[in-house]
Amino acid sequence: MLEVADELGEELPEAAHYRDILAALPDYPLAPGGAFIDAEGKYTAGNFVGQQALGEKFLASGFREGAVEPDISFRFGSDQPLSPNVEDVLHAVRGDMRIICKDNLLFNEGIFPWAEHCPVFPSGVLGLAQKGSPEYDAAVNTALITSTCMFGMYTTPIVLARLGLAEELKFELEEYPEYTQWFANGFMHYGSLSIMLPETFVHEVRHTVKDAASDGSVKFPFEQWPFRHCGFEPQGTLLTAMNESMLQSYDGTIRVFPAYAYPKGSFTLHAVGGSIVSAELENGKILFIAIFNKFKRQVKVHNPWNSTADFYTASGTLIGTSSEDVFELDFTDYLEVIIIPAPLKWDDFVVVQENTQTNQTPKKSAKGRAMLGMDRLF
Repeated sequence: MLEVADELGEELPEAAHYRDILAALPDYPLAPGGAFIDAEGKYTAGNFVGQQALGEKFLASGFREGAVEPDISFRFGSDQPLSPNVEDVLHAVRGDMRIICKDNLLFNEGIFPWAEHCPVFPSGVLGLAQKGSPEYDAAVNTALITSTCMFGMYTTPIVLARLGLAEELKFELEEYPEYTQWFANGFMHYGSLSIMLPETFVHEVRHTVKDAASDGSVKFPFEQWPFRHCGFEPQGTLLTAMNESMLQSYDGTIRVFPAYAYPKGSFTLHAVGGSIVSAELENGKILFIAIFNKFKRQVKVHNPWNSTADFYTASGTLIGTSSEDVFELDFTDYLEVIIIPAPLKWDDFVVVQENTQTNQTPKKSAKGRAMLGMDRLF
């Protein structure tokens, strides 16, 4: 609100009061990891058990007052404790099932889990700009030990992208469809909510659809799960995480491929401040960054090469060079600026048509749970 007012040249009556509040905000409270970090400083919970932790602190936002150590009890879903016999059955049926260790992790989940991720997303207070700080390290630890639940509304993939954790995000993105994308049209299922437990953890539990006009003996030749639920949050989480892995600008600085673990990729996406950003990655190296901005604004771009880069107009005219950590571009006289790292030059690039193939067949994931399209049933 204050930033918008400043940009418009307006002074809010409450501005002084709001600035006083901001100036008095304390640092994020941090708490010891307790049982979630072992004697060797490695995680004991989450999808990344055995990985070295960044220090021994976690974000304490949401910790229950007076709590000192976690009282671990295994749960699936947001509130259902696992009795030993159910746990044994589930492990026997699906060996790759992950027990969700969120219990009373000293966090107050409210109506949704992952409230402890809010300092990273959606608030945007902590991210790559704070890398190396105790708060950043605590945010990484918090994200990685709470990364076990494949629940449709969880925001962990976005948080991992915002923190620049490329390999961890790659794992989450490749697992995510297995737990959520259960419908042939690409729509997604919420996952491990209590009412959906049968099909969530024992995916093969299905039954054929009965003809309501019959006595129940007539069934249609296709299957369904006990609870046919479609959630739209998973699509938003998945797409946002994918985009954030390639482009981030929420804090006013453009970062390209900040959490991208693949050797090849390209994108054109919108950034904060009215910019349209394109970039291409080949063999793990960023080839160029192109920025279009018709609002004649100053644009900040994080230097992903840690070396010198040249700035060109769309016609190939060299207009600047910089090796700073953050490039500051002035679009007063230009609509588009292309950034090319040394030793590459403008003449090293040609525009070619990318030939893509339309998918004509149904696709299934490696484990067979996620699907896109369906084979003919009749």
